[in-house]
Amino acid sequence: RLTGVLIDFINKLATHETTDRMERYLSAVAKAILNSPDRGLMEVILCLTNDDYRDNVLKNFKISDPIVYGTIQELHEMSQDSRIQIVKDIMSRINILLSNDYMRNSILQSPKLGSDGKPLINVRKWIDGNIETNPKYGGAYFVGIRIPKSELHEAATDRLATFWDAKIWLSALSRYDLPKVGGCHGKPFVYIRDEPHQTPSAVHVHDDACREARKWGMKNVWLGHKLEDFDFMRKTLKDAGAQFTLFATSKETVRSLKEEMLPFTEEELLKIPEQWV
Repeated sequence: RLTGVLIDFINKLATHETTDRMERYLSAVAKAILNSPDRGLMEVILCLTNDDYRDNVLKNFKISDPIVYGTIQELHEMSQDSRIQIVKDIMSRINILLSNDYMRNSILQSPKLGSDGKPLINVRKWIDGNIETNPKYGGAYFVGIRIPKSELHEAATDRLATFWDAKIWLSALSRYDLPKVGGCHGKPFVYIRDEPHQTPSAVHVHDDACREARKWGMKNVWLGHKLEDFDFMRKTLKDAGAQFTLFATSKETVRSLKEEMLPFTEEELLKIPEQWV
């Protein structure tokens, strides 16, 4: 699933989609590299571009899928010119993602490890909670992620926000190893996302999460100024039985949500005060 998200993400960054041949090698490398939380995009790039690192992957990584192993071995053993041509086309797309210094530092740095040798940034740990290490709040964590648009500007903000959206959603999907409680895997967690419509690259992640999040214990709270902000997934929201919270807004938004806001009337909804304490 993570490999699929990576390929889809890279396709959205480029003016042309990856070819079947490019996708074959990128998929195999990603599957071999991303099966460990200690490795990320930096190691994917190294496996594509560095002969010594790729040789180490083939010799020392436990790759159980023979097709994945054979594809990486084929990349390793092909002529240098052929390999350069394939890798160059993949890297031209990845470099779009890394064109900003802030982005490059955020995505490529090695995971910072705690005293136990495990990554400090551990989304799965945060969403599951830990009653032993955090008893005061029933094991729950609050984690705030701020992406400074003033430093990144629109394109890089979109890419980094999508990177985090995918990371959190994929961590939720990994909860299949937890028993079901109240119809969902694990203890529910809440993901509050401000203005998701401003990061169009994440549309497919939000749409997927909207349909499937309930069984993985993920409560999505999406904030926006008007319903039109969510036109890209309005049907999915309605089909999924989303809960709508309405503040003072335009007549158009009130009328478009008349059915969802029953038994409140249009007149009552239009009287919501701008500020109320």
